[in-house]
Amino acid sequence: MSRVQVSVNPEVLKWARESINKSIEDVATGLQTSSERISAFEDGSARPTFSQLISLAKIYKRTTATLMLPTIPPDAKAPRAFRTVYGMETDEFSSDTLTAIRRARWAQEKGAEFSSSAITYPFRRITLRANLENATQELRELLGITVKDQFGWDNVSSALTNWKSAVEGLGIYVLQHRMDMHEARGFSLVDKKPYVIMLNSADADVGRIFSLFHEMAHVMLNLSGICNYDELPRSSRLSAGIERFCNAFSGMFLVPADALLEHDIAKILLALDETKWSDDQLRTIGNKFKVSKDVILRRFLELGHVSPAFYKSKQVQWEKEREELRKIEEAKEKKPVIIPYDIKVVARNGRAYSNLVFDQYYSHRLTLTEASSFLGIAPKHFDSVEKRLGR
Repeated sequence: MSRVQVSVNPEVLKWARESINKSIEDVATGLQTSSERISAFEDGSARPTFSQLISLAKIYKRTTATLMLPTIPPDAKAPRAFRTVYGMETDEFSSDTLTAIRRARWAQEKGAEFSSSAITYPFRRITLRANLENATQELRELLGITVKDQFGWDNVSSALTNWKSAVEGLGIYVLQHRMDMHEARGFSLVDKKPYVIMLNSADADVGRIFSLFHEMAHVMLNLSGICNYDELPRSSRLSAGIERFCNAFSGMFLVPADALLEHDIAKILLALDETKWSDDQLRTIGNKFKVSKDVILRRFLELGHVSPAFYKSKQVQWEKEREELRKIEEAKEKKPVIIPYDIKVVARNGRAYSNLVFDQYYSHRLTLTEASSFLGIAPKHFDSVEKRLGR
């Protein structure tokens, strides 16, 4: 079987490789063959065996059937505005990010296809001139989550779960995918409905919480975007302005001014010179709100309680500390963390999209094989994922 050569359109093979931003050398290494052999597959002078085609499908994160199509299919592309990174138009995302975009587009297209009525959202659109305090308060009221609720959650992990569930309750799909942290902390697609937010599963829980509401600001602005939330200069002033707005929105939503200033440790800090503030005090406040100490200090800056110079010095200090910690962690022998498969599937696909697929299956619009494919699982895991969803 493995020696049987398959007749395929070489242009489809080339398209599949380029769509995930892999070089011929990368594919040759993955397939354990020569670069010349991959080039021959793509120029039609050689044909892959069936087993090689299966392996190529895994490398390209496509189905084997897709690679056997007679012509190049219409692919899931990002909207034009989405491709603005540091003010430059680019499609040069890594294969992981391109796969995440494709997954988000797929969920978006299936959500639209399966919807029995026009998709609407209960929140109002905002502009960059919006009153942030009003906009964030309106969103809190819409989600039905108070600061007291937020303080009552056991830990950051449960906070992330609850915030995601609340946003999905608005009809927005919240998915997760591992991406290069330097490339993207998250992204959103709002050029079509249903809207999709993708979080980076490589990020810490506090980072994903901040990302969720940064992207929620993009959704409410009706501007798709791929974001890494840094403060680096950008050639596009509009792009920089949008990212600053979304950062401010997320910080203000998660850490309302009155709740912050009423915190006991905040009262102590405000009576001291900023140079006397300790990282532990900021971290303790952050733990209460389920955000990072960076977000807390940023909120103090926005409220005029610390100087820009102090804030900048702490950013530099903390980034150096994080870099040193990363080096230590990389040097350690890592023990694999075993997470039950059904938990990973629900976290990856989100509850809103997962429930949509199950609804379509039980309405007899999808077969078991199709529904499993839409969730990215084998049919044998269908029941365990359903149970995890609490259906």
